[in-house]
Amino acid sequence: MESSRLKNLYWMAEQGLVVGPEALSTYDAFQSERLAANVYRDARGAGLDLATDLLGWFFIFDDQFDGPLGCDLEATRSTLKEFMDVARSEGTLRHPSSVLSSAWLDLWCRATSGMSDAWIERFARDFVEFFQSYEQEARDRLSGLPVSLEDYLENRRISIGLVQALDLCEPAAGYELPPEIHACEPMAIMRRACSDVVLLHNDVYSAPKEAAAGQSHNAVLLRMREVGCGHAEAAEWADGLIRERLLLFAQAEQQLRDGVRTAKAWGAINRGIRAMKNWMKGNHDWALGSGRYNETRLQFPLGPTPWATLLNPSQEQAKAS
Repeated sequence: MESSRLKNLYWMAEQGLVVGPEALSTYDAFQSERLAANVYRDARGAGLDLATDLLGWFFIFDDQFDGPLGCDLEATRSTLKEFMDVARSEGTLRHPSSVLSSAWLDLWCRATSGMSDAWIERFARDFVEFFQSYEQEARDRLSGLPVSLEDYLENRRISIGLVQALDLCEPAAGYELPPEIHACEPMAIMRRACSDVVLLHNDVYSAPKEAAAGQSHNAVLLRMREVGCGHAEAAEWADGLIRERLLLFAQAEQQLRDGVRTAKAWGAINRGIRAMKNWMKGNHDWALGSGRYNETRLQFPLGPTPWATLLNPSQEQAKAS
């Protein structure tokens, strides 16, 4: 794991995503390499390196929208367009405008290398939806109206990035799920349940950080506002939702397994289900000790202070003038 940590720190610095001792120290406390080892248990070598780098990129990308950018709908929309263009054009981008888009292009090319056209189309579609979800969050912030818990969960299932992270299990471990298995209803139910488990766990752990930053896009904070309860009661409610999702997952898994007729299909299903189970357990175990959610993260409650910015230099200069 130490080798993965050092490789990832080098990649993050080389890409210009985390620059300077203070930022590197803060990012290192997130323990991206431990999260990758927990959730991509079947990945080895270059596949595990790819997974670790993508997780680190996710963290830096997400943090950009905690500050002014996330409250500026037009800036958010124009920023996201470049990332969506890479997915829609399958990795074609001549002149990336930021270090984050340059790093995204690097990750895209590594993830899609050797994968089928069908898988690449799925990966692209899932990432376009992911980027679009950030525009919706910016729209919610600008509306000035409280976001309902139901609407929040619907969009957060996408913006958490879990669907794309599950896609990455395949190139990271050197396999592809057959399209008919990936698209079947029980698998879709399990992916949705898995996304909810991961996002609810993350919201329980990140609620203090997001409350300190004055943010409201968090299931625990929304529950506290809607019913007027305290943090402990809201966290207990979230734990109850997690148990419900785990039951739905188990029921869908049993339904899927009951319909298996061949050893080949059984093997593919096993891999897909194991990937989701690894994510649910591995993310929870990682969150308990990661600096992403402890007092280290609270040093920067207002957003992306230690990180490189998504905005073009020309845009920054315009804002400063």
